[in-house]
Amino acid sequence: MGRLASRLNREGISGVTLIHGEPGDPKLPPAAIDLAILAHMYDEIENPYEFLNRLRPSFAPNARLAIVDLDKSTQDHGTPPALLRCELAAVGYRQVDFVLLTPADGYLAIFVPPDALPPVEAIRAAHSGAHHLTRVRHLCRMPMMSSCRATPDSASRHISQPRDN
Repeated sequence: MGRLASRLNREGISGVTLIHGEPGDPKLPPAAIDLAILAHMYDEIENPYEFLNRLRPSFAPNARLAIVDLDKSTQDHGTPPALLRCELAAVGYRQVDFVLLTPADGYLAIFVPPDALPPVEAIRAAHSGAHHLTRVRHLCRMPMMSSCRATPDSASRHISQPRDN
C-alpha cells in the first residue's frame, strides 16, 4: 500500500482513500462506494460469499460492482462467467452487463448489489446433500450443471457472524 500511496502522491491524484481491509472485515465505511472494481483477483477470494456479504454495506445507493477476469478455471487464475454469476446471485447480486474483452479471453461483468442482504440464517444449501461440502462454492462448480445450484440459502454456513468488539 505504501507504493500505491507514493504513486498517488507523485502523480497528484487526490480523492483516493487507501484502506487495508482484512478477509473478514473490509474496514470500509458504510454507503461510501459508488463503484468497486475487482480486477483479476476474484479467484483468489477464499470465501466469496462472506466477502460479498461484508462488502455490501459499503455500497452507496445505485452503486455497481465491476469484475474483470479471465474466462479460465480458478486453478488457472481465472473465473468462468457462469461460476461468477452463480456465486454472486447466491447472495443477491444481479448482473446488469457483460462485455467480452477480446482477444485476451477476458471479460467485464457488472453487478448491482442487493438492496438488502438475505439474513445469514436464510442462506443454506440448495439440496439436502450439501451439508457435507467444505465450501458451498462447490455447488456452483459441479460439472455439467444445468443451472446454478447455489441460492441465497447456499452460503450461510460460510458467512461468519459479526463479532461484538
